[in-house]
Amino acid sequence: MDHLEYLLKFANEIGVVIPQNVEFRDTKEKGICCIATTDIDGALFKLPREFIITKDLSNTHFKDFIGSSKHHNTWFKLFLSKLKFSDEAIVIDGVDVTQRFRPYINALPKQVDSPLIWNPSELLLLNGTNIYRSLNEKLQSIYDEWWNVIKDSGFKTETYDISQLSIDEIYREITSKVSSDVQLNFDSFPAFLWAHLICTSRAFPERVINPSCEEHNIILLPVLDLLNHENRSKIQWSYSAEKEFVFEKLDVVKKGNEICNNYGAKGNEELLWGYGFVIEQNQFDNLALKLKLPIPVVERLLHEQEIRLPTFKDYTTYAFDVSNKAQIPTEENQLSNASDYEDGILYFINSEIVSLKPLIELFAQLNKNAQEDPKTLRCQLTSLQSLKNALQHKLLLITNPQAETTRDLENHHEVNSYRRYCAEVYKTSQIDILRQSINNVKRLQKQILSEYKPSVASIKNIIKRDKTFYDDLAQLYGNKEPIALTDEFDLSIAWLMVRNYIPFSSEEPKKYEWVIQMFKNYMETHNSSCELTEAGTTLHSSFFPSGNDDVSPKVLEHISNFVNYETFLMESGDDAVPVFTQPATLEYD
Repeated sequence: MDHLEYLLKFANEIGVVIPQNVEFRDTKEKGICCIATTDIDGALFKLPREFIITKDLSNTHFKDFIGSSKHHNTWFKLFLSKLKFSDEAIVIDGVDVTQRFRPYINALPKQVDSPLIWNPSELLLLNGTNIYRSLNEKLQSIYDEWWNVIKDSGFKTETYDISQLSIDEIYREITSKVSSDVQLNFDSFPAFLWAHLICTSRAFPERVINPSCEEHNIILLPVLDLLNHENRSKIQWSYSAEKEFVFEKLDVVKKGNEICNNYGAKGNEELLWGYGFVIEQNQFDNLALKLKLPIPVVERLLHEQEIRLPTFKDYTTYAFDVSNKAQIPTEENQLSNASDYEDGILYFINSEIVSLKPLIELFAQLNKNAQEDPKTLRCQLTSLQSLKNALQHKLLLITNPQAETTRDLENHHEVNSYRRYCAEVYKTSQIDILRQSINNVKRLQKQILSEYKPSVASIKNIIKRDKTFYDDLAQLYGNKEPIALTDEFDLSIAWLMVRNYIPFSSEEPKKYEWVIQMFKNYMETHNSSCELTEAGTTLHSSFFPSGNDDVSPKVLEHISNFVNYETFLMESGDDAVPVFTQPATLEYD
């Protein structure tokens, strides 16, 4: 009798209710699956309370070490590791829990296909992705969790300095041991890592049986955790008066189809990290963007009324909530300390443009000038340009990552075909999301430029209509040869300089008189507060090598600042050119 058969036989003996018309099959594609042998309407599973693994067991067993510790989940994982790797009989309240849960523990997989335990050659398949770039950070976080309870426990175990280990060394010394036949000490880090992965892939929130518990506490539900995930599966969880955990499938499962659980709306990155699988064409797939900003900038953003920085709770959905709804951010549950964002501000995007709105708002705040409304045309166009640049950079990291090949590894490892498949599905979807997001930004940018065309002016269009500009420029130079204007920044400065001193002599270019007026308003605001700088003197000398008493160096510096800070920089081939915009306020969905 194999471990699965033994577990199901034992479950039946202790009162676990499993629908009669199902069978568990070990498949090549998905591992263990629960298959309906006839049409089943409302498949029902029930699990007695005494066959649920909770923190009460781990806290009782490790009570001499825990004290006032709040690391319930960490001790829970250590307890699971002890059930798996220790020969010691664990007796709690007169019950040999080692014996009670042995059928379940023996049926647990040796490994979860999380990238945390992939070999170096397999990891290279993820090069450039979020997962690859954060592997060491993720492993270090799990190590720190383990070490925080181990260090004062008196357990004697091997320690590691993960930050100093290469990808090969991490695999050789730590992660390869998780799925090997080597007998591990239960308190070792590789054993803890195994328990951690079992919990990320199989644990349920404790509040499904204890609504008053701490939010992040976890439990294990033997047998029920055999059900695979399907994001369209309609299910209901409850805890009965008889202290049974109840799972009910709310729709009909046809003969030969699988009875599935529903973990909630999860993207492939989360599924691959925690569960070791991906879903092709995952409707809930997303991509994480982390923006690291200086703390003073974060502090300013936290005090802005027009923007709210996201917290991880904003993106967390709980499949087991009674309401089955995501956490709704409120003023009370929102983080407001800049130090909470030291590692960066996390955003999740998908292929829908609405997911980009928080990022558009953020970049508008980052690009706005003092006293400027972030919803102005200039701010919004600049925000879209900044966001597009960030997305294109992210795409480049994935499609053209830092050159690493198997030649860079100490040893070449065989690549598991399933892990290759997971890497391809995950990476392809991340690229698709980025490309669709870039196209969404481009379309929105194009839509705004079209809708607000009268409020936008490029220097090329201005010069086309201002046919006397070059003659008037020569006049400022005493009818001598002006300096060569090498780019559109210089041309914009020169045009504003000319029109600040010499009015239009024809009607055609007067449609751009608003640009001149905007500059005059800018100069009125800044003239008294700004002193001529060395940069302004240098700029004047570069425009007038022989000097010019008619054009004020201070005015020229104001013009330069206006062009640099009060325009929208639009991509034009490989260059970015300044575009003048009227101070219109955008209103769009």
